[in-house]
Amino acid sequence: MCKEICTEKKIKLFALDLDGTSLAPDGAFSPLMHLALQKAAENGIAVAAASGRALHALPDCVRRAPEIRYAITSNGAAVYDLQTSEKLCAYTLSPAAAEQVLQIMETEKKAFIEYTVEGQAYAPAEMVRAPEKFGRTAKAADYVRRTRKPSEYFFADARAHIGELDCIDAYCASKEAFEALRGCVQKIDGLYITSSFPNMLEISDARAGKANALQYLCRQLHIHIKETAAFGNADNDSAMLLESGCGIAVRSASPACKAAADFLTGDPQEDGAAKAMLQLMQNQKEDKI
Repeated sequence: MCKEICTEKKIKLFALDLDGTSLAPDGAFSPLMHLALQKAAENGIAVAAASGRALHALPDCVRRAPEIRYAITSNGAAVYDLQTSEKLCAYTLSPAAAEQVLQIMETEKKAFIEYTVEGQAYAPAEMVRAPEKFGRTAKAADYVRRTRKPSEYFFADARAHIGELDCIDAYCASKEAFEALRGCVQKIDGLYITSSFPNMLEISDARAGKANALQYLCRQLHIHIKETAAFGNADNDSAMLLESGCGIAVRSASPACKAAADFLTGDPQEDGAAKAMLQLMQNQKEDKI
């Protein structure tokens, strides 16, 4: 199926979602993924991480992989060249929209909330100290402590950066709270609203989104969007998979992500993304014969 779908145009760029897609269950790249990245470099294929994570929350395996030059971060709110640390583009929230979101968030006493500025995520100090009290799992709590800077005056600090916010996110303790919060935020104009995890509401400017960021990166690299293969597992990946030349979802992906994909591959514990990358490159070699 992959060969039938993905060889009409040569693949020149891989866009890899991280959590739940290309990262192994231990949060790193598997040996097979390292091999796939190496083969991509040998074949002249660019690789971009495409994540909901902020720049400074990217895992070490991404930052240290010489084959991954570009990073689409905060669900497309910013794109970076990892080799030079240059921010290539940014779609920050408008001050008016950000203020409306903050006003709504101030009433959410039980949601874990955060904002991102210049690639760094900030959360209320009490939430960084005890993420479990706000619905985060033990694994997520460890991640929060490692990657979020505590803010003692969260809303005042956010408003001090009102024109620089990449995104504002909230993790709700229940599905009901999530739906209620999303319903309020959806009434605000000029927003891109998505989710990478259940009960996680991720809010950025309407110009953001992984698909738009990938379009931007393609223009910079003089690559057609249909010469890309994109991998994902969640709602925030669906538009990127739909726009790419070859959209690949893992088997456990969300319904929206699966619907946007051209085909499915195995889950992270099965090295599905790496196997699909290797198969795509093999297909291209066979087409040249």
